[in-house]
Order: sequence, then structure tokens, then C-alpha cells
Amino acid sequence: MLFVFSFVTSLLLVVLIVPWIVIYALKKQFFEASGERIKIHGGKIPHFGGVAIYIAVLFPILITAAGTTETFWLFLASLLIFGLGLIDDVKGISASSKFVFQFVAAYFVVVNGGVQILHIHRVLQFEGLTQLLGIIVSLLFVVGLVNAFNLIDGIDGLAGSVALLICNVYAYLFYKAGSTSMSYLSCSAVGALVAFLFFNVFSSRKIFMGDCGSLTIGLLIAFLSLKLLGIPQRNLAVGFFRLDSKVGLLAALLCIPLFDTTRVFLLRIMGRRSPFRADNNHIHHRLLSIGLSHLQATSILFSLNLGIAAFSMHQQALGNTKLIMIVIVVMICLNSLLTIRVNKTKKKHKSCVDFAAVC
Repeated sequence: MLFVFSFVTSLLLVVLIVPWIVIYALKKQFFEASGERIKIHGGKIPHFGGVAIYIAVLFPILITAAGTTETFWLFLASLLIFGLGLIDDVKGISASSKFVFQFVAAYFVVVNGGVQILHIHRVLQFEGLTQLLGIIVSLLFVVGLVNAFNLIDGIDGLAGSVALLICNVYAYLFYKAGSTSMSYLSCSAVGALVAFLFFNVFSSRKIFMGDCGSLTIGLLIAFLSLKLLGIPQRNLAVGFFRLDSKVGLLAALLCIPLFDTTRVFLLRIMGRRSPFRADNNHIHHRLLSIGLSHLQATSILFSLNLGIAAFSMHQQALGNTKLIMIVIVVMICLNSLLTIRVNKTKKKHKSCVDFAAVC
């Protein structure tokens, strides 16, 4: 019953809160700061959807999962990350300041909350990690995922739909493992994201997630991912379902945000630019450049993420290393095909421009 309560409560809170946020943003003239989406939509759109998501997810948590050390530190970390994103949405924050606060929030979860990676389950034949190395890897994972979700939040529905897929899978896996509090948390996130995506994609009262939303969702999914890795293997063999390669499944579920972030960072570094300097070279930008709409680009990336995740869940017997390698190879191959298509589109556009100039 509490699973339904968590889902419905979060969904209704977002439905009730978003209209008030839209009214307030219109009154105070708070709109999306990025020029790209304003030009595409042809109007000014509020970007504080994360406020509704934060309240909707945290309220059921405090009722159903309060009292544990890890939940307390998650609450403090999420409050810090949410506040950081909200300030950035209103007046902007430097990249260096963002990283300082993000590492502090990650420290709350990993060190104070004790939610960290201890075993990597024979990835490249490695098994356990020392406590220090486990803390370092966990901190980098949390900060990396927080930024990854922030970076893919560039078109309508993408960050929200990817997060929705992941939280649905986590809700099921935690339920199967008997970790009810984490399943409640996942169900709360699912309810909040379903309602947000309605306003973000389909409603006339359109709203964006904003940094306060994408950063908070990134932190929540990082926390849930670490909790899933910490579940004893015997607890994930329930009924017909057996999860033998947790790291491989995580790589599949997180393939879109992690691959896109890694790719753009490497390209910026290779181009001798700051890896934190924004550009229009993300996968979703490239899909838009070949003529796709926001909804079409989001649908393609969501379907890709779903297909890779389904394959990983079905092929758990392959092991972590093979699954991770398959995910990487698939993403690289598909990105190469997209590069070919983007280049053809650019050449075609250039030819049309040259022809028009001659005429």
C-alpha cells in the first residue's frame, strides 16, 4: 500500500505545485536562461520544475523512510544540491563553486551516510576495493552522475524520461531484494517524474526542470545506484529473476548520461577547451541538427536506453565486464552512424546555401 501512497502522493504534489510555480515565475519574470530552447519554443518558459520534483520526492521519504542515518544525510545532501541548482537557475554560479558544493554533498552521502562502493563484482577481474579507494570512486561517481543529468537536460523530456526509466527499474529491483524503503523512494521519484513530464512535454503550462531539478535527480539516482550495488547478491535472486551482473546493468541504465558526458568532455579537452564550457555538441543537439523535433530526439534516446537496459537484464549471465564492453561498443557504433548522418546534413545544407548564393 505504501508503494501506491508514495507514487500517488508525489504525482499529486507535482500536479498541484507546478501551476503555482508557473504563475509565480510569470509574475517575477523568471524564465529559462538558455537562448536555444526559447527560440525553438518561441516564448518564455519557467525553469523551476525541480522545485515541485524536490518537494514531491522528499515529502514521502520523510514519512516512509525517515530515521535512518543514510536518509538523514541524503536529505541534507539533496537540500544542498537543490539550493545550489536553484541559485544557479536564478543568477548563475561559477563551475568551480558548483563542484565544491557537489563534492560536499557527495561527502555527506558517501562518508557520513556510509553509502559507498565496496565491491565491483569482478569488473576486469577486480573484486573488492580498499576503503579509501571505495570512497574516492564513490565520490567521483556521485559528482559525475549529478553533472551528467544536468548536461543531458537540454531538450524536452530527455532527462526526465531517462530518470523515469531508471527509477522504475530500481523500484522493482529494491522490491525484489526486500529493500522497501529504497523502493518507496524510487516510487516517489516515478510519481514526481510522470507528472513533471506531462507539464514539460504535453501541457500548455509548460515548464522546464532547471538545474535545481536535474542536479537533484542526478544525486538521487547516484544514491540509489550505490544502494543497489551494496545489496548482497543472495537478496537479488528472487523467483524467476536473478541479478548476477549489477555493475553491467547500471552501465546499461546510465548509458545515455554517462556516454554523452564522457564524449563531450573528451572532445572539449582534445579541442583545448575547458571541459566545463557549454556547447551544442551533445547527442541531443546533434539529433536536432538533422531535423528531428525535441519529442523525436527524446523518443529515440529513451528507446535506445530502454533497449540496452532490457538486453542487459536478459543477459545477466554474460558478466559485468562483457556487458559493459557491449554497452560501450554499441554506443560508439551508434554515435559513429549519427556522425555520418550529421556530416551529410551539413554538406547538403552547405550545397543549398551555395546554390542559393549563385542564383
